[in-house]
Amino acid sequence: MQQMVRTLRDAALLLKEKPEALAERTGKMLAQQKAVEKEIERLKAQIATLAAGGTADGIEKINDVKVVVKRVEVDSPAELRDMADKFKDRLQSGIVVLGTATGAKVFLIVGVTKDLVKQYRAGEIIKPIAATVGGSGGGRPDLAQAGGTKTDKLDQALAQAYEVIKAI
Repeated sequence: MQQMVRTLRDAALLLKEKPEALAERTGKMLAQQKAVEKEIERLKAQIATLAAGGTADGIEKINDVKVVVKRVEVDSPAELRDMADKFKDRLQSGIVVLGTATGAKVFLIVGVTKDLVKQYRAGEIIKPIAATVGGSGGGRPDLAQAGGTKTDKLDQALAQAYEVIKAI
C-alpha cells in the first residue's frame, strides 16, 4: 500500500498535480496527445500533397507513358501509399515508382493508373526492383508494394525502374 502511495505521489509530482486529480489530468493529456497525433498526420498528408504537386519536374515519357520515379522521405508504407495515390491523381495517366529508406528498411511502391493496367502491371514492375534492395513484393495490377533491407541500393533500384518499364 505504501509503495502505491509513493507511486501516486511521484506521478503527481511529475504532472504537477494533486494526487486526487491525476485521473482527470491523465485523461486530458491523452486527449491532447491524440489531437497532436492527428495534426501530425494531417501535416504529413499536406507535405505529401506538396511533394506530389511538383511532379512536372520529374515526369519522363517512356513509350508515350508519363512516368515518375522518386526517392521520398516518409516513415511508413501507409504514407508511401498515400503519396503514390496523390502522384497518380496528378498524372491522371501514368506510372509512379516511389521509394524510401527508413531505418534499416527500404519500402518501394509502384502505382499504375487504371487506364494502363492492361499493358503495365505494378507487380511486374516492382519484382525486379525489389530484388535489387534484397526484398520482394507484390500486389494488385494497379498498386504493388515491396520491402527490402539493402538501403544503400535504393537509388540503384529506382534507376532500374526506368529500364524495367521500357522493357515491358
